[in-house]
Amino acid sequence: MAEDKRKRNYNKGSEKRYFWLKLKEDWFNGTTEKYLKSLPGGDNLLIIYLKIQLMSLKAEGFIKYEKLLPSAEEEIAMLIDEPVNNVRLLISVLTKTGAIEKLDDNSLYLLSLQNLIGSEGSSAERVRRFREKQKMLQLEKPQLQIGDESLQCNTNVTKR
Repeated sequence: MAEDKRKRNYNKGSEKRYFWLKLKEDWFNGTTEKYLKSLPGGDNLLIIYLKIQLMSLKAEGFIKYEKLLPSAEEEIAMLIDEPVNNVRLLISVLTKTGAIEKLDDNSLYLLSLQNLIGSEGSSAERVRRFREKQKMLQLEKPQLQIGDESLQCNTNVTKR
């Protein structure tokens, strides 16, 4: 009995969690994004910016400097497979525009990321998909409109 309880608790902790980055349709028109795009190699800088945002999703915008390499920029460059000079330039621009803050331990915090993060667990995803399926099934059933009221027709009509 106690072993079953431990297994259930273990499985709860191992539930998959999905994160996403919500970008508005005008994200590329933001001041920081336009400034990055105007720089030499700006398109690449925007991609690096997106990579950094994605890598910080689980930590809600924080990028911890682990001190594996001499600087946070070098660590980030290694983690996202980008040239360190591009990462340095990006972080310099983001600091200048106020999009990123360097903390005392040289870790970084993406200030605007809080408004762009979404997440759900795998069970929430299953429930959402189930509800969407149920909604689609409801829409497929024939309906009769009387005035402002919509009546659901039962497809199992018995003949007399």
